[in-house]
Amino acid sequence: MKKKLIIIFSVIIVLIVAFVLGLYFLSRPVSKNKDEVTFVVEAGANKIEIVSSLKDAGVIRSKITGLVYVFFTPNVNLQAGTYIIDKSNSTKEIINQIATGTTNEKVVTVSITFVEGKKFTDYAKLISNNFNITYDEIIAKGEDEEFLKSL
Repeated sequence: MKKKLIIIFSVIIVLIVAFVLGLYFLSRPVSKNKDEVTFVVEAGANKIEIVSSLKDAGVIRSKITGLVYVFFTPNVNLQAGTYIIDKSNSTKEIINQIATGTTNEKVVTVSITFVEGKKFTDYAKLISNNFNITYDEIIAKGEDEEFLKSL
């Protein structure tokens, strides 16, 4: 009876060690090179879809490892956005990047001072001259009642 318990206990220990080592090796980076991939997380995508997309994009080794990390790490909330993912990062680093919302996008902040007496069309001309948007697109947005209600 003692021998059977020792064998069962040993098998359980070996299986646990194999599982942990498997997770470790499968969570390692896909590449040693600093290859970057643009990865988009759509708004409304769930964790399973995001991890599957990461695997399909070739930035993580295993979908199962990604899911284990996502579901067993408390407070992991994957955020929508466009990410520049480095293939030399581990599964944990990539998922944490998406969870913190570190998109690596260049954000441009512009201040506009509205002067009394200037018309909307004056601002539309100014914006179209300085940004990649046409005058007509700006005017159309200014006339779109649904868009204005959403502001």
